[in-house]
Amino acid sequence: MDFEKAAALATAWVELTSEGSARIQRELTVAKPYGWIFFHQSKEFLDGGDFTAQLVGNVPFIVDRDTLELRITGSSAMPLEYHLAEYERTLLLRPFNARRNLRHGNRDDRYRIIAALDRFWPGGEVRLGCEMVC
Repeated sequence: MDFEKAAALATAWVELTSEGSARIQRELTVAKPYGWIFFHQSKEFLDGGDFTAQLVGNVPFIVDRDTLELRITGSSAMPLEYHLAEYERTLLLRPFNARRNLRHGNRDDRYRIIAALDRFWPGGEVRLGCEMVC
């Protein structure tokens, strides 16, 4: 998925959930290797600057470029970095191209990738074709 499609999905979701009273703040969008983080706010606040019109509890959300999933980041009580770290940990649990391609790489490449993954997911299991490496 490219950015324009992700932005269209994000815009549609915000329009639907806010019943047309909010919009995406495209200038705040953050690009990540796995997708984009979108922010939104009330149109009344964005257009007129009325602080009493600000949305309360609205949190950024992620549009995943591979799965097309839209994921709410979670409570606004925690910093965005916390929620992104949590989401990034889930990425290691799902199959993705690098892991699929491990089956066709040489053994040294496999172990280098496993070592890199282990920094992010200590003690986790990584499935390489039919073998299991811990």
